[in-house]
Amino acid sequence: MIVGFYISPYLFSILGTKDSYLQDSNDYISVILYRTIFFMINISLNTILVSRGDTKSYRNFLIIGFYLFQQLELKV
Repeated sequence: MIVGFYISPYLFSILGTKDSYLQDSNDYISVILYRTIFFMINISLNTILVSRGDTKSYRNFLIIGFYLFQQLELKV
């Protein structure tokens, strides 16, 4: 994640991003990189549950999250 913040401008310039879009590209990728930590925690917690044989809790969490996301998306 930290490496991504340092190399993303360089990678965008290799891909041919012009100066006018470079800031927008960096803003976009920074949102994704900041949220990476939450995905890593989510995967770690799922691994703990699966190793203990509990797969229903994570399934229920995903189903609830799906419906909450739809409700939050409609209100924005």
